[in-house]
Formats: sequence, C-alpha cells, structure tokens
Amino acid sequence: MDKNKIRNVNIIRVIQETPSIRTIYFFDKECSKAKPGQFVMVWVPGIDELPMSLSQIQKDGYSSITIKPWQEGSKALYDLEINENIGIRGPYGNGFKLIDGSALLIGGGTGLAPMIPLSQKLIENKTKIKLVMGARTKTELVFLERAQKIIPKKNIITVTDDGSVGIKGQTPDVVSKILDQEDINCVYVCGPKPMIKKIFEITQLKKTAIQASLETKVNCSVGICGRCDIGEYLLCVDGPVFDRKMIQKSLK
Repeated sequence: MDKNKIRNVNIIRVIQETPSIRTIYFFDKECSKAKPGQFVMVWVPGIDELPMSLSQIQKDGYSSITIKPWQEGSKALYDLEINENIGIRGPYGNGFKLIDGSALLIGGGTGLAPMIPLSQKLIENKTKIKLVMGARTKTELVFLERAQKIIPKKNIITVTDDGSVGIKGQTPDVVSKILDQEDINCVYVCGPKPMIKKIFEITQLKKTAIQASLETKVNCSVGICGRCDIGEYLLCVDGPVFDRKMIQKSLK
C-alpha cells in the first residue's frame, strides 16, 4: 500500500478526554507500522488536511489521534462523531529513538499524545521511565488513567499551574529538580514551544540528552513545498523529533 495515498477510515470511537480535548479512534494498517513521534496527515473531507501525532499505535491497526480545536480544520475534526469518515496518509517523519538506561518523558496538554505509545515502547525496551504530565488545571489533564495502566503510579508526576492536581507550578521547574536528583540518560518532550525551549535550556545545563517533538504547519508532508521549515530543517522529513543539535539551531 502506498502510504502517500489517502486512505478513508471510519471513526469507531470518540472519547471526550477533557472539556476541550477529544480522542478519535479508527483502524488503519499503515498506522500500525508507525513509530512513536511520527505523524499522519488527517483529511477532514471538504475542510482541510492536518498533521497529527498518533496517540495510540497497535499492531492490529487500532489507532487514535487527539484533538484540541483552535482553527477551522481542527474544529471540524473535533466535531466528527462515530461512523463518520476521515482520510489518513502517512506515517511520516522521524520518530523518537529508543535509549537504554533511564528516561524522563514530559508532555503538556495534547503534547502528551505521543508520550503514551513512547512509554509502551520504552518499557518493552526495558528502559526505566518516569513521566511528567503537565496541564493548566485538573480538568485539562489528559491520559492519566492510560498512563497509570502502563507506568507505576510512583513514576508519574502531575503538574498543574493552579495546583488542582499534583504539584503546583511550571513543568520545567519540576524537570530541573528531577534531573538534579536522578540519573537520567535522555529527556523526551512534546508540548508548547515555550515549555520545550525552557526544558532544552535545562538539559543543556545538566548535560542530558534530549529529543523533542516540534510543531509547525505541514502541507505536502514529503519535503517538496518547503512550508514546514524550522530554521534549516523541514519538519516533515527532518523531524518532527529533533535531537539536541537540531533543537539548538531551530528554537530561537
């Protein structure tokens, strides 16, 4: 099957994760081949095509994407219901590279989406993991129950701006303390650009390896149009997961 051709899939399940975040489930064989951190292009018929991280990746093709509406395309995708159709092509880009030893995973908001399948892969790899889950408030925290089925509860740290659940404060501050206290071989992060930038600066000081999933507008997804440039890189073919050297050249 040509991954660049749009595959029409049927929505089989919709979960309201928070008041403003939904997860849409579907079956697609090509998505079962995806690596955590890769993205797919999701076509909303008659509206737009959007790059989306996969928040569920299973060998049988059971897959999901997680949406927070903010523009016309994402709003239309968010509003879809069971038995409606979407188009999928991909997966595209470079996913996270698995490491041995110990890893710290960090996600904020819908940036937690790729962290769940990444957690599963790292555990299969016998990597010791700790997950930091960030949100503005308790009602906006996604995937806590899913994470607790994969990772021991003691290794999950929740952080909210208002302290409504977990630690009150900013995610980068919590990350800094963890790196002071523990031997972490690699930090994996996905979330808002300001958060990623701060965490990158912390890992620079601590001399800890980092892999970050970045976001920007993607059109063709195969490196032709050049619309997804981040510095000297094209996110669709060089990313979306960037290593330290790439991040240093891209986050300004």
